Amino acid sequence: LTRCMDLHGRMLSRVLHAPCYFFDTTPQGRILNRFSFDIDNIDHHLPHSITEVFSYVVDTIVTLVVVFITIRPWYFGLGSFVVFSTLYISIQMFYLPISRQSRRLNAITRSPLLAHCSETAASLLGASVVRAHGKVEDFVAAADRLIDNNALFVFIRSVSNRWLDFRLDMLNCVFLTFTAVLTVAMREEMPPGMAGFLISYVLAVPESLSWLVKMTAQMESSAVAIERVKEYMEIEQEAAWDSGPGSPPPPDWPSACCAVELIDATVKYVPQQRDDDNTTTTTTTGASVDLQTREKSIALRRVNLKLSGRPDERVVGIVGRTGAGKSTLAAALFRLVEAERDTSVLVEDSTDGTHADHRPGPIYVDHVDISKLGLHEVRSRFSILPQDPVLFTGTLRFNLDP
Repeated sequence: LTRCMDLHGRMLSRVLHAPCYFFDTTPQGRILNRFSFDIDNIDHHLPHSITEVFSYVVDTIVTLVVVFITIRPWYFGLGSFVVFSTLYISIQMFYLPISRQSRRLNAITRSPLLAHCSETAASLLGASVVRAHGKVEDFVAAADRLIDNNALFVFIRSVSNRWLDFRLDMLNCVFLTFTAVLTVAMREEMPPGMAGFLISYVLAVPESLSWLVKMTAQMESSAVAIERVKEYMEIEQEAAWDSGPGSPPPPDWPSACCAVELIDATVKYVPQQRDDDNTTTTTTTGASVDLQTREKSIALRRVNLKLSGRPDERVVGIVGRTGAGKSTLAAALFRLVEAERDTSVLVEDSTDGTHADHRPGPIYVDHVDISKLGLHEVRSRFSILPQDPVLFTGTLRFNLDP
C-alpha cells in the first residue's frame, strides 16, 4: 500500500508539472484511467496475484515431494511430472499473449469511454447543452459505440479464460487417469494404504498446477498497469519551478512601469502526439518529427517587439486575424510555451572580456531574461484574464489577482 501511494504521488507530481501541450493532446479520460483503473490494478489485483502464485508454488512443491517419496522408483514419477509440466507451460505460453493484450486493449478502450462520460453525463452543464441542441441521440449513439468497443475486448478476455479452463481441465483428467492406471499397474509393489495415500495427494497436483497457470497469467496481465503508470512517470516536465540560488528576480520586479522586449522570439508548438486509444503502442513525451513537420508547428517566427515603460504606453493592444499568434504571445510571457531565440549570439563575458557562445532568452521584462527565472517567479508576478475564465471559490478580487 505504501509503495502504491508513492507511485500515485510521483505520477501526480509528474502530471501536475507537465507542459500545457500534454493536456491539449491527452484526453481527460485517459488521465483518469491511469489514476483509477491502473492504480487499482497495482494496489489490489497485482499483490493478490503475487501472493497466490507464491502460495500455489509452495503447495505444488510440497505435494510433489510427498508423491516422489511414495512412488517406487522415484524417477518414474519425476519423468511423468516433467512431461505434464511441459504441457501445462505450453498452454500457459499460448494463453499469456492473448490475456496480456486483451487487458491492455481493455484499458485503452476504457479511456475514451471515461472521457465521453466526464464530458457529458458527469457535467450538468454539458448535459444541458447537449439537450438544448437536440444532440441527445448522437451522444447516446457515441456512448453505445464506445461501450461496444470496450466490451469487445472484455468478451475476448472472457473467452480466452474459458479456453484456458477447458484445456487445463482436460489435461487434469489425463493426469489423474494416468496416475490411477500407474497405481493399478504397481499393485504388487505398493500396499493398498500407500496407493490410497498417493492418489489422495495426486488429486491436489492438477488443481495446484491449474491455479498456478491462471494466477501467473493474471499476474503478468496485471503488470501491464505498471507499464502504463511508468509511461506517465516519464512525462516531459516544465522548467524548474523556482529560480536557482544565484538568480532570483529583484524583490520589486517587475516595476510599475516595466518594459517588455522580444528579440527574435520564435515559438513552436509540439506536434500532435500519437493517440494510444487507437494503438497498442503508447507515447507520452512526443515523437521526433522531420523538419517540414516542425516548420508547420511554428506559431511565432522571429518576433521583435519593444514596449517602453512610459506611462502613456502602459495600455497596449495587439490585434490580428485568427491564428496570428496573439494568444501564443501571451502564453510565451507566462512561459506556458517556451519561446526560443532564432539565432545564436556571442555574448561578452563581463568578467574577463571573453565571448561565450550560448543562446540568451528571447523575452526580457524590465531587462530581466525570464527564461533564467523559475516558473513560479514569472507566473506569480503577472496577472491575466483569459479568454475562457475559470472562477475559483473565493472573492472576485482573489479571482482577478490570486
